Amino acid sequence: MRLLLEFGIHPNQVSTWKREAVQNLPLLFDKKNRPKSSKIEKEKEHLYSQPGRLKVEVDFLKKISQPGSEHLNEKVPYLQINR
Repeated sequence: MRLLLEFGIHPNQVSTWKREAVQNLPLLFDKKNRPKSSKIEKEKEHLYSQPGRLKVEVDFLKKISQPGSEHLNEKVPYLQINR
């Protein structure tokens, strides 16, 4: 009733919206009928895996930056550490 008065909506329009909502609302919450977006899923996987990858990189960089890690220069030539 408030919609009718506040926005000047015709009563038949409100009845139509209500009928459609009652018929279709269960479909909104049904996971079986909801299409999965592979792009969103891939992006979510990437974002969830990012912290783990970054932690590995930080741990590796901490390890090679410690004194006595000159032997890593030989194993990983593209990461030359000059002190």
